[in-house]
Amino acid sequence: MAEGIYADDSSMVVNCTVVDNTTVNNGSGGGISIGVKPIIINSVFWMNDSGNGKNIYGNMSQQVDTTFTGVRYQNYIFNHCAVEGIKVVGFGNMALTSTNENTSTIVGLNAPGFTDPDNLDFTLKRVSALIRAGIGAEQPGSPLMEALHVSRLDLLGTNRFYKEDSSLRDYFEIGAFAYDGIFVIDPAGDTEAEKGADGIYRLYVSQTAQGLANGRSWRNALGDIQQALDYFGNDANFEHDPNKDTRRCEIWVSKGTYNPKTSVKEDNWGTSFYS
Repeated sequence: MAEGIYADDSSMVVNCTVVDNTTVNNGSGGGISIGVKPIIINSVFWMNDSGNGKNIYGNMSQQVDTTFTGVRYQNYIFNHCAVEGIKVVGFGNMALTSTNENTSTIVGLNAPGFTDPDNLDFTLKRVSALIRAGIGAEQPGSPLMEALHVSRLDLLGTNRFYKEDSSLRDYFEIGAFAYDGIFVIDPAGDTEAEKGADGIYRLYVSQTAQGLANGRSWRNALGDIQQALDYFGNDANFEHDPNKDTRRCEIWVSKGTYNPKTSVKEDNWGTSFYS
């Protein structure tokens, strides 16, 4: 049996966070054990354990051929899911690191960025690779959203479909919790992303990034190093930091050749670059 979830034919697993489960008595699939062609969407499987399939047990490459809202649906069983240590076959899936936050310069590593997993808080910090990484959002009540059983509210009552300004989200989060915090690079306020635990502001830059281009992770790295330089060189972005005059900033860049469009100001020569 699966200590986390068992999903068989006609099962649907949508927007689930399956973390830190362990099988007993020779069980299979610490996170999820799959039978025949379930549908698993927008879900995360992390730090589960089992002698037979750490996070997932079963045939992960199965394809589904069914009909939703009068439209034939042909796809893999896993879509827009995040799994520790493995990128599952399907669309929009990602592999997650075993660490909660990304501390490496290796391109392509995605960290879950839970708020406090040690104390069972699996809401998302602004550095999470799970933010806006799920399927595209449509209006609640639309035939596809109803067919996929996407809940309108998450476990804490946050609206999955609409932002605070009442506009429709572009994509859902992966996992059980929607993210409704500050989304742009703006070190104002008390979010974890404004300054790392080491007291350093950090932006990621990669010429091969295909994410949201907000600079908060390798997956969502900026594509232009000049954007990072301009951001860090603008004191207005740090007006809420009492130590803004002595702030430390890092720009992490992936392999490639980067040509800033303007020179770095002399008083910002202390900026660090990691590649």
